[in-house]
Amino acid sequence: MSCNEKQIPVLLIMTSNTPTAAYPMIGYKKILRGYQKSLETFVGPTKLMICGETQQVADYSKFNWTMFDGAERIQRREKVFPKEKQKAFEPGKTLINMWRTQYIPC
Repeated sequence: MSCNEKQIPVLLIMTSNTPTAAYPMIGYKKILRGYQKSLETFVGPTKLMICGETQQVADYSKFNWTMFDGAERIQRREKVFPKEKQKAFEPGKTLINMWRTQYIPC
């Protein structure tokens, strides 16, 4: 239940370098659930989306990062990220329509 008289729907999108599968092990999932609960309490119903293993920089050769393969991240951005954006588009569109019906006078 929200503290607001009129709830504002929220889509919380977490992008990070961390693989999504590692979120529970390092505590990210618990932290995000806490954020989600706070947003639901103070703002409105909150949907959570996670997109891991994102491309952090354009040129990985400039950095000495050995935890992952930069070329793989670039390839993932080309193949996977468009699908992730599409997954965010539909709930985002739904939230905007909900917001319009609740807050914009006709």
